[in-house]
Amino acid sequence: MEISDIIRDAFYYPIDNYKRWFMIAVVYAILLFISQFGSYMSVNYLAGNTSIIIITLLVSVIIQLILSGFMVSISKTTLNKNDTIPKFNLEKDLLNGIKKVIITIFYVLIAIIITLILAIPLGLYSNIAKVTSILSSMPSNYPTFFVLQSIPPETFKALEFSLGSVMVLFGVLLIVVSIFLFLAQVSLAETGSIMAGCNIKALFNKMRRIGLGKFLTCLVMYAIIMFISVVLGMFVVVIPTYGVYIYYFIIVSFTSIFSARLAALIYMEG
Repeated sequence: MEISDIIRDAFYYPIDNYKRWFMIAVVYAILLFISQFGSYMSVNYLAGNTSIIIITLLVSVIIQLILSGFMVSISKTTLNKNDTIPKFNLEKDLLNGIKKVIITIFYVLIAIIITLILAIPLGLYSNIAKVTSILSSMPSNYPTFFVLQSIPPETFKALEFSLGSVMVLFGVLLIVVSIFLFLAQVSLAETGSIMAGCNIKALFNKMRRIGLGKFLTCLVMYAIIMFISVVLGMFVVVIPTYGVYIYYFIIVSFTSIFSARLAALIYMEG
C-alpha cells in the first residue's frame, strides 16, 4: 500500500466502525471520570477515605490496562485482514495490557541505562561532584543565596551544559524507543509474546523490510496528525466543565484506535 492509502485507511477505520468507536469512547470518558473522582477525594477528603481512593486508583489502572490491551486486539484483527473493530475481551485485553506495559518498561529502561552510561563522558557526575564538594564545605548556617554564589561561574556553566546534554540525549533516546514500541505492540499482537516485542533486532529487520524511508515517512505523517490532535485538544479542554470529557471522548479515543490500526498496517508492509 502507498503511505497515503495507509494513513487514509487508519483514519477512516474508527469512522467506518462508529458504533464500536462510540463504545470505546464511553469507556475513555468513564476512565476520566473515575480518575477525576479519585483526585477530588484525595485532595478534599483524604482523611478516613483512603480505601475509596485506593479503589478508584485500582479501577483506573485496570481500565487503562484493558484499553491498552484492546489496542493490541485492534492490531491483531488488522493483521488478520479484518476491517471491523473487535469487541472487548476483558481477560485477554487485560493480559495484553500488562504485557504491553512490561515491553514499554523494557525499552524505557534501555534508554535510561544508556543515558546513565553516556552521562559519564558528558561530565555530569564529575560536575555534580564538584558542586557538591563546594556546597559541603560551606557552613550549614549560611543563607542559600551566599551558598549558591560561592559556586564558580565556570563550574556552574559546566554543570548546566552537561545536564542539558544529558537531557537532550535522553529525549532523543525516548524518540528512538517510541519508534521501536510502535512496532513492538504489533509484534505482541502477532505472537502474543513479550519476548517478541522486546526483540530489537527482529523489529529493526522488520523496519528494513518495510523500507526505512517508507517507514520513517509514515511515522512523520503520523507525528503530524498526532500534533494536530494535540493542538485541537488544547482548544477543546478549555471548554467549561465538559471540555476535557469531549477531548477524551472524541480525540483520545480516535487517536488511540487510529494509532493501533496504523501500526499494524505499516507492520504488514514488511
